[in-house]
Amino acid sequence: MHHPTTDATVWSSRSVGDLFKYTAASTGQYKLCFKQTSSRARQTASFQVHTQSDYGGYFEDAASTLASKSQAEKLTIISSQIENKIHDLLDQQDYAITREAMHRYSQEETSSRMFFWSMAQILVLTSISVIQLFYLKRTFEIKLIA
Repeated sequence: MHHPTTDATVWSSRSVGDLFKYTAASTGQYKLCFKQTSSRARQTASFQVHTQSDYGGYFEDAASTLASKSQAEKLTIISSQIENKIHDLLDQQDYAITREAMHRYSQEETSSRMFFWSMAQILVLTSISVIQLFYLKRTFEIKLIA
C-alpha cells in the first residue's frame, strides 16, 4: 500500500491470508498495488477494505467527484446491453451444444448401420462364393456312366 502524498510503501507482504490494519496519518487516496511474484502460476488476489473516518470534510469533498445521475443511467444502459449480449452468447452456446449432441447421435447411428451393412455384405459374398465353388466343382466332375 502506498501513501497518498509521498508515494512511499506503507505496507507489503508475501504471505497468503495476511491481515493488515493501518491507521491513516493523512487524508487522500491510498493505492493498493498487487505484484505477480511467479510467472508460471496463476494468482488470485482477494481483499476487503473497511474504512472508518474521523475526517468529515474529506468525504464531503469527495462527493463532488461522484458520478452524476446521467452517468449512472448510462452505466445502467451499458450493463443491461452487456447482460443481453451475455444471454445471447449463452443461448448460442446452448444451441451449439445441442447441435453437437444431435450430430454425434447421428454419426453413431450411421456408424452402427454401416457396421451391420458390412457384416451383411460379408455374409452374402461368402455364401455366393461357396455356392459358386459348389457349382464349379460339380461342372468339372467326371461323370461315370454305369
